[in-house]
Amino acid sequence: ADYFVQVAAFTSKANADQLAAKLGAKVVVSADGKLHRVRFGPFASEDEAKSALKNAQAKGYPQARLLHE
Repeated sequence: ADYFVQVAAFTSKANADQLAAKLGAKVVVSADGKLHRVRFGPFASEDEAKSALKNAQAKGYPQARLLHE
């Protein structure tokens, strides 16, 4: 399983693409195609992901969260 940091999720692909480009993140589309998630990762360890999470929160994304999939 991998660790990811999700910064935001949008119904608008354009909004997700714009934020991902700004942050250097990836856009992952949900299985039903309705949500476009802006994420960093995968990270090999929880510690690496936690570091990225803190970085995202420090950059003004307090809603960023850690995911383990």
